[in-house]
Amino acid sequence: MSKRASTICGLQPRTYGFFMVSGGVLWLCPDALLLRLYESDGYTQLFWKNVFFVVFELLGFLCYFKLSRVLLLCKNTGLVFVTVQGLSYAFVMTTFTFSCINTAIANTLVLIATGPLWSALFSWAFLAERIRPSTLTAIALGFASIAFIFLGEALKAEQSSTTWLGNALGLACAIGTGANFTFLRYSLKQRPKSTEIPGLIVGGLIMIIFAIIVGGSSVLSFTNPILDPWLAVFQGGIVSTVAQSCLQTGPRYLLSSEVALLMLIETILSPLMVYAAGFEAPPQFTAIGGAALVLVLGAYFSYELKKEYEEKKTTPSGADFDNAQLTAVNAV
Repeated sequence: MSKRASTICGLQPRTYGFFMVSGGVLWLCPDALLLRLYESDGYTQLFWKNVFFVVFELLGFLCYFKLSRVLLLCKNTGLVFVTVQGLSYAFVMTTFTFSCINTAIANTLVLIATGPLWSALFSWAFLAERIRPSTLTAIALGFASIAFIFLGEALKAEQSSTTWLGNALGLACAIGTGANFTFLRYSLKQRPKSTEIPGLIVGGLIMIIFAIIVGGSSVLSFTNPILDPWLAVFQGGIVSTVAQSCLQTGPRYLLSSEVALLMLIETILSPLMVYAAGFEAPPQFTAIGGAALVLVLGAYFSYELKKEYEEKKTTPSGADFDNAQLTAVNAV
């Protein structure tokens, strides 16, 4: 086997996957802060962010691949995969946006961190995968952390329906993220030569249409015509485009536990960035529940990672990344 067939961009597959996922997560961390800087309403943000996201993503897709290769990738991916992934991505990003607008950023990100736990439940329900005792323990403790966050809102002297809505949307985003993880795992097994980029573009188009239908013509103009357009260009065209491309590609080359551990970086860093910029501090119950959740997930994924490495040692065929798939990747 040639050296070209065993590396990607001159890197070992796992090293390449690590840089893609960790880079994507770090690049995505300012996303929540950018939502706080807007003066325009949520539908205007959703509309313009995705206009630039679709344009930049499509241009990048066409520039990186030849047109004939783009058509072949779209054919290999299939209409059903593109449609379902587009709807899933649109649901996750829409609920994320409006959750951040209506509640504390820390609340949203801590709730979204439970996505892998929901994915385990969906994999059990729809893919007939057995849930290990360690996973059941993590799910139970994760849900306890969610309950603790909602309890904090219930005990507040001043109740806010807006905050409750934001927390509910954050939980919906976590469930959607788990469903999306499950669907991607299933689809990539069925279609290993598929690509996620067309689905992301379709998802962006769905959000643009949704924003126009619900927000009306007002989404076409910014509240702050000086700052908001630049925020939309940076958030949609640069932050989201680069981060989502990395996060949709990198996980192919890493263990699921490694990806989940790296995703916790955003849960920790993003609320700190928001606080450092002079916006809200994480609520007390969220800080406690979120810290407990990060510890639980960190311990769980570390345990799963160790277990997966041990299983790889006893299964030679699974020790290295599939050579045929590597050849296909390098042939692009």
